[in-house]
Amino acid sequence: MLPAFVVQTLKIRRVHKIEEQLDQMVSMISNSLRAGFGLLQSLDQASQQLSPPLSSELLRVIHETDVGATLEETLAALAERVESYDLDMIVTAVLIQRTVGGNLAEVLDNVGHTIRERVRMQGEINTLTAQKKLSGVVIGLLPVALVLLFFAIDAEYMSALFTHTAGRIMLAIGVASDLLGLLMIRRILMVDI
Repeated sequence: MLPAFVVQTLKIRRVHKIEEQLDQMVSMISNSLRAGFGLLQSLDQASQQLSPPLSSELLRVIHETDVGATLEETLAALAERVESYDLDMIVTAVLIQRTVGGNLAEVLDNVGHTIRERVRMQGEINTLTAQKKLSGVVIGLLPVALVLLFFAIDAEYMSALFTHTAGRIMLAIGVASDLLGLLMIRRILMVDI
């Protein structure tokens, strides 16, 4: 399970790094389009100016279109690889614009504004829920601290909790209740935007 956990953690970090660069990428592409460049040229310009991991993903999109894939296919593959809601929103906007037509620079400006507002709201939510998350951690660790304290005071008294069947049942119920409470607090404080 450890390798899967490490890979998942690295994947989440990479997605967060990409999401931090998306606003800058959208602005670069929008400005390049206004300057008269095409979409592929704008993607190339952005890939040269951005740092990894987003620049490497954009270079992969350009390389795949150079070897014969359509831009729609490569953008869809990019969204599938990265698994970011914000990037998926950008790709969807570009694909719709290429199908329907219109001013892509303006569409990207609107998408960039939406991304900035989402980031701002997420920051406010994290600020407002930080105290409650800390309270949840304290409440979750309090029973463990009390058991350790009672063991330090009178180990013989607490040993009944681990040696007798009724004590083990009560301990299992207590641990399960504590974990259930922590999960409920965590679920209550998770706000999706």
